[in-house]
Amino acid sequence: MESLAQNPAPVSAAEAGNPDGRDLVKSLGSGLVAEGLGLTVACVSNWLNRGVPKGHRHLVAELAQHRGLPIPSGFLPKLRADVSESRGAK
Repeated sequence: MESLAQNPAPVSAAEAGNPDGRDLVKSLGSGLVAEGLGLTVACVSNWLNRGVPKGHRHLVAELAQHRGLPIPSGFLPKLRADVSESRGAK
């Protein structure tokens, strides 16, 4: 399986949503995300106000990709290699 951080699903400006993942959780549904991550619905529902914690973003992105939903730009952290390449390092 390809790494999500290296190859996120392409998104248009209209689909970009917010990078903290609130729209993504809304699209997936709090119940599905909670079940998929083994958390309570109440816990995941808090993310609709606070955003998805960074420690859970890869798993939420995996759920979204599995459902064919676009991953918002900026939702997943960049790898150090990606940052170095964007600065012109070899």
